[in-house]
This record gives sequence, C-alpha cells and structure tokens, in this order.
Amino acid sequence: MMRYILHFDDTSLDIELEGDFTFMDTHVFHRMLRAISAEGEYSAIHIDVRKLTSIDSTALHLLMMAADAAKKNHRSLVFENPKGQVYERLNEAASYNALHIAA
Repeated sequence: MMRYILHFDDTSLDIELEGDFTFMDTHVFHRMLRAISAEGEYSAIHIDVRKLTSIDSTALHLLMMAADAAKKNHRSLVFENPKGQVYERLNEAASYNALHIAA
C-alpha cells in the first residue's frame, strides 16, 4: 500500500511517496493528481520516491500522468531519489517520455 504526504509552499508542491505503489492505489493517487492539477502559486513539483519500494505498470502510468498534468499546467515536475526497481522503471519510461529524474 502506498502512502503520500503533500507539502505546499509559495513556490513548490513537494510530495513524498512511500511503500508499494500498485494498481490498488489508483483512487488514492487521483487525489494527489488533483493537487498537481489545482490552481496555485507554485511552479515546481518535486515527487520524492526514495521510500517507494516498488511500482507496477499501472503506478508507472499514473506517474507519467502526473508529469503530463504538471506540463499542462506549466509546472516542472521532478522525480527525486529513485532507488532500485523504482529507478529502473522511471529511467526506462524516461527514454520514451520526457521525465525528469534527480538521483
């Protein structure tokens, strides 16, 4: 089960993800996606994935949707601190889509 924490300030939205992110977390992620798409003053989104232990194909698709939502709202989005399987999946997706990853 995936857990998340949102931190807002004047310039950024910081999101921390933790646990196993699977298709079972879809409805939870959509709440987070609304925060990414919401109007606000922040121009940058940082998703810290260091505490994610794994992601499945649905979770990867949802993370790519988050990147698209940020782009549509003229915000930068960076996946920070990926490790292990999460790093491999994000890195593979980045070769097909313009994802920004900060290791």
